[in-house]
Amino acid sequence: MLLCLGIGNLNAQNVSDLKKKQEKNKKELEYTNKILKSVRTKQSSSLSKLKALQQDIKTRETSVKLYRDEVEELQKAIDHSNKQIQVFNDKQEKLKKVYGELLVSAYYQNGTLDKWIYIFASEDFSQAYNRYKYFEQVNDYTYNQLSVLKNLKDSVNENVQKVVALKTEKESLVEKEQQAQQTLDAKKKEQQKEINRLKAKEKDLLSRLKVQQQRERNLKKQIEKLIARTAKKERKKPPTKADIQLGKSFIANKGKLPWPVDGFISSAFGEHAHPILKTVKVRNDGIDITAQKGSTCKAVFNGEVSQVLSIPGLNSTVIIKHGSYLSVYANLINLYVKKGDKIQTGQSLGKIATGSDGATVMKLQIWKNTSRQNPKYWLRKK
Repeated sequence: MLLCLGIGNLNAQNVSDLKKKQEKNKKELEYTNKILKSVRTKQSSSLSKLKALQQDIKTRETSVKLYRDEVEELQKAIDHSNKQIQVFNDKQEKLKKVYGELLVSAYYQNGTLDKWIYIFASEDFSQAYNRYKYFEQVNDYTYNQLSVLKNLKDSVNENVQKVVALKTEKESLVEKEQQAQQTLDAKKKEQQKEINRLKAKEKDLLSRLKVQQQRERNLKKQIEKLIARTAKKERKKPPTKADIQLGKSFIANKGKLPWPVDGFISSAFGEHAHPILKTVKVRNDGIDITAQKGSTCKAVFNGEVSQVLSIPGLNSTVIIKHGSYLSVYANLINLYVKKGDKIQTGQSLGKIATGSDGATVMKLQIWKNTSRQNPKYWLRKK
């Protein structure tokens, strides 16, 4: 019975964990929908809209999977309770049989044999006491068996009620899963229509991509110049103990850094296929994070503003030095910081610019000297 109870508790914990994940996923879905809505109001078709749709679909796929997992866990709980009911019923039948035999035995003992005569017929006091205790123990055992039977019956009734409640909850979840799947299918159809519309604009997309790539090359050149100047200075004047310690602290926080803004990664690090132009490769020295309109960009770690750049098409870029590491925040407006400012983790740097397509996208890069780092592995997991 204790083993059964343990399994039941495990199922309950699994369901509870899934519910928490579902709640978290719902919040992410609400956030993505707000971003998608703001992009839709600007243009009928755009890459930003497609990326927001893709994120929306990804979140909805997670939602459907969580519903499905929860339904499976509830079914396990139902099966477990049904097994408990069967175990308790089998136990009841066995105890009823034993209890019946005890009642028959007691009837014959009380009807045909005077137990007191039997006790007083003992050869000595010790034998009389043992015979008396025997009758007493038989009576106690019979009474206890009746109590056990009642407890088993209560356990059966409790599990029956539990099964009814679990089945009701399961039916509700199955309905929610089906609704979520229908919405997901509709979103996928919308995504395909968006892809088809964008494919009809390949020349325009290619032209825009070339402009964007030139902007990012300009940013890269500026960062490399800054790194070269910094290296030249350090050859003349070695970094201080404070700078060295800051770099070590930055490394120690890999995978723990806060996000510069609440959003989703709309363009990954490195080289990857263009979402529409399949023969074209896109290269990203960092990651693009799409956020809500009006969002503020924040520093991911303590440091010093090493440079503030103005690059056409990318608005303002803030570069913060963390020892031998740099964090780069591009596409900002209304800056709150300037070169030389000491920065704390989470400090606001500026607003993120919203493009003509309604998308609010910032670029985050992390450099170790001249080596590009994937910011995804430096930020904490959501």
